Order: sequence, then structure tokens, then C-alpha cells
Amino acid sequence: MIRIPRVGSALAALAATLMALSLPLPAQASGNARSAGMAGAMAAFSTDADAMIVNPAMLGLAAHRDRLSLTLLPNLSAALGNNVLSFGELANVLSTQTVAAADVARAVEALPPTGWRFLMDGGTTMALAMPSARTGVFLHAMADTKGFDVPRDLVALVLNGNASVPNVGIDTMTGATATAVASLGSAFAVPLGETASLGMNLRYLRGLAYGRVREAKGTLLAMDASGRYSADARLEAEWATGGNGIAADLGVAGTLGDRLRWGAVLGNVGVMAWSQRDLVTYTLKVEPFTIVDASGSATDFGAVTRDAVQESRRQEGPTEIALPAYLRLAAAFNPWDPLTLTSELQLGYGDGFGVSSTPEMRLGSELRLLDWLPIRGGIALGGDRGLTFATGLGLDMPHFRLDFAMAALNGVGGYARGASYTLSNTVKF
Repeated sequence: MIRIPRVGSALAALAATLMALSLPLPAQASGNARSAGMAGAMAAFSTDADAMIVNPAMLGLAAHRDRLSLTLLPNLSAALGNNVLSFGELANVLSTQTVAAADVARAVEALPPTGWRFLMDGGTTMALAMPSARTGVFLHAMADTKGFDVPRDLVALVLNGNASVPNVGIDTMTGATATAVASLGSAFAVPLGETASLGMNLRYLRGLAYGRVREAKGTLLAMDASGRYSADARLEAEWATGGNGIAADLGVAGTLGDRLRWGAVLGNVGVMAWSQRDLVTYTLKVEPFTIVDASGSATDFGAVTRDAVQESRRQEGPTEIALPAYLRLAAAFNPWDPLTLTSELQLGYGDGFGVSSTPEMRLGSELRLLDWLPIRGGIALGGDRGLTFATGLGLDMPHFRLDFAMAALNGVGGYARGASYTLSNTVKF
């Protein structure tokens, strides 16, 4: 048997490490807890500082035009998830020194064909809104991953610790992307009569980091009909820092009667230019070998492949990337004075920079039995996160608002396969 050590515990430790690393990341959303507590269904609801990012047209419909609002401290948001292990399963793995064979079998069986996908995103926002002037400014930073899939065969091989997987391909890694961007922007709105408004925000983008797997093909381990093993794989990735760009969100909002508001946003319309990219190519080529060498000993796969990995680097010149745009259609209904119900459909036209090409439907609610204690809840389906159950709580005083939200991804409680947390604050004058 080829000696490939079982490292199931290490795989669980990797998940825990990713969780620890994701917490300080500068979210896919605006980093506002009111939005997060309602599963993001805010494009026809918010009328203060967070409206500049969600739907700038809402500034023209602000209920309190004489109020100025700002974030006193940066709003923070972070999320981590995966498509295989629930929190309960992860806790069980981390509490033991070894992984039971039954747990390994269940984990491998649960893997989809695309592999073990990790979700990581985070964000922070500071904003100043002046509804009386229908304008404002904001500073926003976000980081996220798209398509970060560890190939199914590779996970199965690592967990099983042997050569039971005859062909370990890496093709599903192609297209994996990670992005970190900061933006400085301003927003303004123009009323259209008494019941509608147009709005726009314009952002200067500073690219902090960008990485993408341009190509991944071949096999890390393959077995032929005669039982011999070989490897032939190639992976090419590009990395860039120091990008500059510009983007805009265009919004429209309005009211129908006293209880219904609507909104629509065409967002993330822009381009990012990277001055220089570093391309790294890794190749692995191992000629066929048997699992038992001439001396009768088991073959050490690590020793066979250690010198077979080749790395090459080169630089490419400037490039421009069109940002993936999105369309939001939203409504907010107030059937009863303490209760607001919201809905939102987002359609993305690409992946990356906080946008997913998978459509997402969001439903949210806010209940104010006590005007100073809003209770929020929401559910979302689609996008990068899949099924999301959100809940939030606020403390809304005359001149200060503090909000907290958390969400469970693809399950609830110990059955959830991810979670997000958001904390935000607003000072009102």
C-alpha cells in the first residue's frame, strides 16, 4: 500500500484555522446589522447611512430629512461556512485525537462532485448620511472567496489515508477566486415628485489583493489497468495587488400609499485595473510506479513526488477586469404599524467582488412592539450561502442605534454548516 498518512484531524484543524483567520477580515454585504438581521432584504427599507450602499435612492425618501446619521465606530461583519461539516460534526472531530472510520465515510459520502467548498467573507463600513441634503459619504472594505473547492477525490484520499481513490483529479479548482477591496464613495438622491426618487453612489476602488486559479487540470494520483500509479497535474494561479478602479450603483425607489415602498438597484457597474500580475505555475509529473519497490517495501508516495513538483513564475502587464454587476428588486410592506415585511430578489451577472451569479431570494421582517427594541428575522435562498436563517436585535434610542445580527447557513443550531455575525452602530443628530 502506498504510504499516505491519515490526516482527518488535520483536515478538521484546517477548518478551525480558516474560521480563526476569517474573523478579522475587513462582508459581502455592507457590514450593517439591520440588513444582516433581515437576511439582506433592505433595498426598499433603509433610509439612513446604510442606504447609501444598499440603495442610494432611499435617501430621497428619508422619513427624517433633518436628521444626520453616521457610524461612530466601524461596522463589522464576518462569515465562515462549508458544504460538508456541520458545527456539531466539527466539534465532535475537534474533541477527539482521531477520526472514526464511520465519520470519515459519512464525510466522503456527503461531498458533492465539485468537492469541499469553503465560504469566507467579511466587511467593514463607515458612513455619514445627510438626508436633508439627500447626500452622504462612506468608506467600505470587503473580502470574499468564490468557488473555493477542494477536489472531492483529494479530500477522500486524504481522509482515507490510502490509495482507495484510483484517480485524484483537480479540475474543479479552476476558477476559484479571492478578492479584497476597499472603496471610498459618495451618494446622492434626486426626488421625482412626492413619491419617488433616483439615487446613485460613485466609488473609488482600491484593490488590496486578488487571486484566481486560472487553470487546474490532470491528476495528482492515477492508477492504470496494471495497477501502477502515476501523476500528471498542472495548476496555474494569478495574484495581484495595488489595483485601482471605479464603480457605481444606480437606484430608484418610491412609495405606493402609506404602507408600501419599492426599490430597484443596478449595482457594481464598473471596472478594476491591476497594474501587474504574478503568475505561478505548478506542475507534477511522476512516471508510473508500483506500490512495492524492488526491495519489497511499500512505496513512499511523498518521497516519489517530492522532487517531481516544479514551480515557475512570471509577470504579466496591466489588465482590466469588468466588475460583475447585479440587479436588485425589492419591496417593503407595513401591514401593521409595529411590523414591516420586506422582500428582495438579487440577480448577479458574474462572480467576485461580493457578487454571485446564482440568483438569491431574501425575505425579512422587523417587529417593534417596543419602539426602541426592534426584533428582526429573515430567510434567504440562493447566492453563495445557500439557505440562510437570520435573526437580529437592535437598541434604537433617540440619538443612537446599536444593532447585532447572526445567521445560520444551510441549517440551524448544531446542524448549521456555517455562520455569520454582524455588529453595527449609528449616531443620529
